[in-house]
Amino acid sequence: MLPSAALPPRCLTVARRPQRTARPPLAILCAIGLLAVMLPSACSQPAGVRLVRLAELEAAPTAQVHPLARVLLSDASVLATPLYSPLCRRLGLLHVRNERDWEVLSRCATGLGACPDFARGLVVGLVTRVGQPLDGGWPVRIDAVQVFDGAALVSARFQSGTYLADGTSYLELVQVAGLQQVLVVEVNGVRLYPGEPQPSSR
Repeated sequence: MLPSAALPPRCLTVARRPQRTARPPLAILCAIGLLAVMLPSACSQPAGVRLVRLAELEAAPTAQVHPLARVLLSDASVLATPLYSPLCRRLGLLHVRNERDWEVLSRCATGLGACPDFARGLVVGLVTRVGQPLDGGWPVRIDAVQVFDGAALVSARFQSGTYLADGTSYLELVQVAGLQQVLVVEVNGVRLYPGEPQPSSR
């Protein structure tokens, strides 16, 4: 397997069922229920699409997950970089693929520590921007990661409770063997898809 640093970033599209009642084209029927992973250089070329069925992710074995860090984000500028993909208004996903990405992140995260060996796997993280929990807990925890052919479904748990709206951002990082791209994040049973357009906030 190639080291994570050698793997190109990927973009995700989710096939949608057409709303019309007429029979859709065969190509659309074949894509329903699939997650399409496309290389950036071929994002507009159907020949460059790798399809991963959601059922394959659900049935995939749990990968070996190595916890790396739980830190506070001291600088939100990392959320404006390609490392970050929003999942909803106050939750997002980080992909850290190489030493350069780690350096960018380390400038924004207090006490992140030494760069890991990316030959052991890709580093992913969940950023929670809900403020400080009054009980002193951690807002979102990664429970498991299932990997199929490099694609992953991340299962996480949000800790309910009372939060101080002080703008504190929490980051949990893990390293996962065999992972190339997270396609689905499931938090308390709700599935979120990186790369989907987010509603504008006012």
